[in-house]
Amino acid sequence: MKMNSHIFFGSALLLACLAGTALAQQPGFTPQKAPATINSTYAEINPMLSPDGSELYFVRVNHPANGYGEGDSQDIWYSKKGADGEWSEAIRIPELNLARYNAVVGFVDGGKTLMIMGRFTKSGDFWSKRGFSLLSRSESGQWGAPRAVQIASYARKNKGLYSTAYLSADGNQLLMSYHKRHNSKHSDLFVSQAQANGKFSAPKKIRTLDDDNELAPFLSADGKTLYYTSNRAGSQDILVAERQGDNWRNWTAAKLPNEAINTPGWEAYFRTNAQGSMGYYAATQGSEHSDIYFVKLYEENPYILVSGRVLNTQNGQPLPTASGLRLFANDSLQQSLSVQADAPIA
Repeated sequence: MKMNSHIFFGSALLLACLAGTALAQQPGFTPQKAPATINSTYAEINPMLSPDGSELYFVRVNHPANGYGEGDSQDIWYSKKGADGEWSEAIRIPELNLARYNAVVGFVDGGKTLMIMGRFTKSGDFWSKRGFSLLSRSESGQWGAPRAVQIASYARKNKGLYSTAYLSADGNQLLMSYHKRHNSKHSDLFVSQAQANGKFSAPKKIRTLDDDNELAPFLSADGKTLYYTSNRAGSQDILVAERQGDNWRNWTAAKLPNEAINTPGWEAYFRTNAQGSMGYYAATQGSEHSDIYFVKLYEENPYILVSGRVLNTQNGQPLPTASGLRLFANDSLQQSLSVQADAPIA
């Protein structure tokens, strides 16, 4: 809101209401490619942001440093956000890459424990069968051996070529995509719920979101919004649906979440931070391979900017300086309000 006329608020003038940083420091709502410390000349998919927003795990495809090298491999890589807001050079974590196809699907204990794809031998060295495992990180940063997650009927029913999953923020819902038909290239959405004995129930199909091919589910922190990827519009796009009531299999009709996110190209693996204000996903955006993109979904710290002249209410003359002013809104002194002078007040 911009005002050119003189504005009076008793003995002071409200110039700016800032709940966060200055306007010039705020990123736009247009998707931005993640920095070169995260993206490479190889495909990146499946970004997973830690609960506190300081760590980004993602999958890098067919990189020479992967455990299976350039021959059909998907390994977990990791970048950390510094105090300056910059992301560190991504590194591969050997302890998390125990199979040919690896991925982080959820966080437990505030990010100290990861859920990853795959079940492994008792020694933890080799992939055993389809499923999920938990790995915990010690105070020294070392990752322990994988511990199998028990899900009724999952390994027996998952027979398709592709599988994805996401563990809800509270750890109670495991959303999955897979197909029951042997070697099928398609997948459907399923949900499994944590039981009192620590195991997960047999997956149930989410029929209200059954199009042609669905994958890469993600659940918002409050458990009400589901993002996933579908090819129902002809290209692979990100869709969003809202949960109806307490039934985890009952969702509203899916819709496109944001015109800026979906393009004629390939988009998938949409996730958000804990607040839901920032999105993270993989897209080709005209490239031969996918990269990680960031997009702001809403402004966490909204503000109102008001410009004008500060006048002395006693004589109508401009005040010589903006320093020492007290700012009020509705007769209440506001500590979150600040004055930003573009030129000397005289």
